[in-house]
Amino acid sequence: MHLSPSTFLALCLATAAPVAQAALSSTATIPRREGAIIFELYDDPAMLAECTGRNDMGAIARIQSGGKVIPYGTGCWSAGGDGFITLKIKSLDDGSVRTNRIHSSEFKPASARDKGGKAQGVAEQMPWEFSKAVGDRGTPVCALSTDVKVGEGNRSISIKAFAKRDHLNITLHDTRWKFKAGSWHKATIDFDDKKPLQVEAYGDGSLLFADLPTQATAIFLGLVAERQTLRVAAPGDDLVAVNLRGIAGPLRQFVDCARAFK
Repeated sequence: MHLSPSTFLALCLATAAPVAQAALSSTATIPRREGAIIFELYDDPAMLAECTGRNDMGAIARIQSGGKVIPYGTGCWSAGGDGFITLKIKSLDDGSVRTNRIHSSEFKPASARDKGGKAQGVAEQMPWEFSKAVGDRGTPVCALSTDVKVGEGNRSISIKAFAKRDHLNITLHDTRWKFKAGSWHKATIDFDDKKPLQVEAYGDGSLLFADLPTQATAIFLGLVAERQTLRVAAPGDDLVAVNLRGIAGPLRQFVDCARAFK
């Protein structure tokens, strides 16, 4: 992984400077022939070029099918005087923009869990920690990790940088998962910023591994420093959302550790 001095300085500035956070406001699950489509409405301005209305706000659409939730696209929404919400969603697959009109009664306020917050009596997250270790094959590893208690289960998420590799890895562990060894799945990563990144994830029992594209390394670390929530849509499971508060110190250690590999 290559982090130039200017990139590292930008990360430090982003950690120290306050930034506006995109907040999930409401969601709607609309049944369809084979599953459902999930619309997420956000309370900050849309970034899509096709959304030119003065009141267009950000939106994300996901497809629910066969017990899995996969990303469909991003776009915008606006409320009309007739009680309907108009959504323009740009497909991540073919780039086409499709318009949907859904009555506002279909949308429900986002829960604390959807927003990545702590739901009373449901989830408890431990502080983020930095660690340095040696992998099974003797490869040095730098890691950021946190554990979350969810109901009767335990969940953890780790962000890892390996020596002699140019990409980051995200490892998810959930005691309730039972992935077939060697299975491949679609997963998405986002920061409540209307820009989900789709990745291929490798499943093995209670573990799910996803490699980030090399070109996304600096952007991803910058968003970790700036944002409040990291979300990973794991296949066939509820959204894995973790709070990023308190990560600034461990993140600096992680970046220093990763730069030392070069």
